[in-house]
Order: sequence, then structure tokens, then C-alpha cells
Amino acid sequence: MREVMLGAAFIHVNQLIYMNYMAIGMARRVPGAAGSSLSQSSRL
Repeated sequence: MREVMLGAAFIHVNQLIYMNYMAIGMARRVPGAAGSSLSQSSRL
């Protein structure tokens, strides 16, 4: 069962990294959205 938990955690981390990477890529493409998304993330 430990391997299953490690695999699930690994996939979860990869999803978080992928989502962050996509958010950064979108923010770079749209200068206006970059400021708002960065301010929102800094508030959290």
C-alpha cells in the first residue's frame, strides 16, 4: 500500500506543478492578467 500512496502523491505533485506552469505561461501571454493573478496568489 505504501507504493500506491507514494504514486498518488507523486501524481498530485506533478499536477500542482503542471497547473502552476500553465498559470505562469498564461500570465506571460496576457500582461493584464499577470498582475491580477500574482496579487491574488500573494494574498493567499
